[in-house]
Amino acid sequence: RVADNDDDDDASGALDDHPQHELLHLDLPAAVLVCDLPPGDGAALRHSQLEMLYHEAGHAVHALVARTETQHFSGVRTALDFVEAPALLMEHFAYEPRALCAWARRGGADGAPMAPELARRLRRARRAFVGLETEAQVLHSLVDLELHGDAPPRGVDHTAARVRALHGVTSVAAAEGTHWHSSFRHLASYGGAYYSYLWARSIARRVWRGCFAADPLGGAAGRRWCDVVLRHGGAREPRELLREMRATAPKGAAAPAAE
Repeated sequence: RVADNDDDDDASGALDDHPQHELLHLDLPAAVLVCDLPPGDGAALRHSQLEMLYHEAGHAVHALVARTETQHFSGVRTALDFVEAPALLMEHFAYEPRALCAWARRGGADGAPMAPELARRLRRARRAFVGLETEAQVLHSLVDLELHGDAPPRGVDHTAARVRALHGVTSVAAAEGTHWHSSFRHLASYGGAYYSYLWARSIARRVWRGCFAADPLGGAAGRRWCDVVLRHGGAREPRELLREMRATAPKGAAAPAAE
């Protein structure tokens, strides 16, 4: 903000003489999650809904803790390769037994806490089909890149043929006569950049194992993640921020042995 002045020359002089920090006006960021979840207090969530809630909360935290000089670099306005990493990092809490047993309650009248063994089984189940899931994500990424490339297909039949051809790169079966990609919502919103989910998933896993896994609820790793990485939004290169995050991790913070 600057002082009101109709004279351009006078205003310019006022800017030159004014301390920079007094010209800047800090607007605290705000974020809203709009979710389609079961209504009512204490309503039970499917685990897929819980995972989604943690994911979107990761984006919200990224937006809320940002403290950049310009809004163009604030929060999730960062490199597209990195923007999903904070949200995917938060998904790990949806599978972390120490987190789930701290708050999750069983449905019904008793509302008993989640049993530790059930939480551990849930975490093990996450790895059961990880290869198929990754292959499906690769296919989605290839389709996105193909349809937004230098020579995008024209027409429904041409598009469907190109998509079916890409199925040959993976083992994901393609049903004849279907157009599953027409319901692929991220084709419009990401436009040739859906690959970033796979890249960001790798980043999130390395940060989790190197910084969070040993003590996910202790608070120290979360505070460092906010201070070192999230607060800068897109004002600094993600590679630099991640290198600093890993470098400042306390010794012995690596993940425990896998079950």
